[in-house]
Amino acid sequence: MARTLYANNPWICGLCRKPVQEADLTADHIVPVSLGGSNELSNLQISHAKCNYSRGNRTIEEFQDSNTDNSGWLLSLSAS
Repeated sequence: MARTLYANNPWICGLCRKPVQEADLTADHIVPVSLGGSNELSNLQISHAKCNYSRGNRTIEEFQDSNTDNSGWLLSLSAS
């Protein structure tokens, strides 16, 4: 399933919207399993490992709200 996800999606993080390198690539649940999401391909997206782990079981909106500065720009969690 992961191979299909990676082959059929641009390598852009679904959380911070920045390009993802293969070494930092993870599959992320759009709706966390703990919140009723499934393991179906339609509920998976590509993300940076750091973004995915930082998100935890929050919704994408909760994650993005907690990682924006006052101007509304998403802070880059993927920056080294």
